[in-house]
Amino acid sequence: MFASKAVRFALALGLFSGPTTAFSQTDPDDAANRVEARLDRRHERDPGDFRMLETAAEKPWSLSIGSPFRYASNPANAETGSTGAAYFDPSITLGRSWDLGGAKLSFETGADAQTFTSHSENDLSTLYSNLRVTFGAGSAIKPYIDYTVLALYDGQFESHAVTLHQFTAGAKAQLPVGKADTLVVDASVMRREASVATVEQVRLGLAFKVKHVFDPASRLVVSARGRYADYTGGSASTRTDKNLLLGAVIEHDLSDKASIDFGTTFERNWSNRTGKSYSAWEIGPSVTFTASF
Repeated sequence: MFASKAVRFALALGLFSGPTTAFSQTDPDDAANRVEARLDRRHERDPGDFRMLETAAEKPWSLSIGSPFRYASNPANAETGSTGAAYFDPSITLGRSWDLGGAKLSFETGADAQTFTSHSENDLSTLYSNLRVTFGAGSAIKPYIDYTVLALYDGQFESHAVTLHQFTAGAKAQLPVGKADTLVVDASVMRREASVATVEQVRLGLAFKVKHVFDPASRLVVSARGRYADYTGGSASTRTDKNLLLGAVIEHDLSDKASIDFGTTFERNWSNRTGKSYSAWEIGPSVTFTASF
């Protein structure tokens, strides 16, 4: 069974020319929330970001392969009666950056396939690409504009659930705090268009992240992210959500190309729509291999 799922994951990497239309058993909104939470957690951990800063100029390409194993308390984002399960989430990401003189252009594309050890009805996979322009090179505050497209699938790329097009404008500040700490603040506004109208929204976000460096190979990252979403499409046009995601992770570089971390997150969503409020937490390790070229 796992062999066939691995084959689907590998084949899907070459099939992002356009998702197929198929019947989906996944609620598109629940799928979008789950996938965005996964991507947020992955990016908040920033595995290897410190060691890659020194090589980014001469090696603009990066390839990352990760394999977290985590326990999720509420994989279905259920308001009541949640059932927990462990999951694997193998992922692959390819990135490239360009120096534009006062600005930076970054491109990233990737895929992942979340596979639960039980309750396989919660399996969900993702193909995504992201393009970002960051301004203010050399300044503490860097405005940015961002476009992301995500195609979400039930199971291991078995049937298309929803495609999201997200347009974001924001500003990020990175400030030193003491000798070993860094504070990152990110404020943004986002517009989401989707293949399913009830998932479309306008969203405001504010995120904080503190990085504490123990030594050149070890660090602690603590994060908090809040969002307010105003849904705009179809029968969801009167819906509003408030979402909070808290996280903490300890990272350690095993080498210049491999890192391991152990982290935990807590997510709470408040909604004025019945059945869309939920709480969820996760915990577990992850191994990431990163190469620059």
